[in-house]
Amino acid sequence: MKKYIALFSKLFLLLILIFAGVNIGRFAERKVWMSKKLKESVTDRIESSGVVCPSYGSQKAKGETFVYTVKEGDSLLSIASNQLGDSSRANEIISLNKDDYPGLIDQPRLLQAGWELELPLRNLGIVQHELKTLSGMVASYDGKRIGVSFNQKGTQYGEYSIQESTEIVGEEIGFGDCIHILVDDDPRGGSRVIRVYPQ
Repeated sequence: MKKYIALFSKLFLLLILIFAGVNIGRFAERKVWMSKKLKESVTDRIESSGVVCPSYGSQKAKGETFVYTVKEGDSLLSIASNQLGDSSRANEIISLNKDDYPGLIDQPRLLQAGWELELPLRNLGIVQHELKTLSGMVASYDGKRIGVSFNQKGTQYGEYSIQESTEIVGEEIGFGDCIHILVDDDPRGGSRVIRVYPQ
């Protein structure tokens, strides 16, 4: 009897797996189809909206830094700690200033009084990658994700997660708004949205 129960259990499990596999395949096909349809409808909505934003695309962030003049006795760690609130942000200072002061890469202790270092704003948090400003039109927004068209036709489109730390500047965001998004741009994906503000 135990033998038959074990065989029946295995057969039942096999049938469940087969049925689930068929449904998962159908679900995946439907999800791809729905994704294409959603993208087409977003593109159609953007084109038919008639909205033309002043700027579209991506560029290195400007205006998200300030200048600090090095004083006698300063170190990268002390500047990061005193000016940015976190000594671990010293690498950001090196990254921002490596073109003007190439010696910072090899010899970060060789600061000279009078150097003018570009520092990131204190409230940005730790920037892991390059700061970029993305400009375009809001195609979708639900409070957790924002979809942005980076051209007038809606063919260059991206979606970004909004976190609790994301600063939303201005009035409520809606379809057709022309915005800038400041991101900590990870080229592998998963860019962190720091600020959303109107153009």
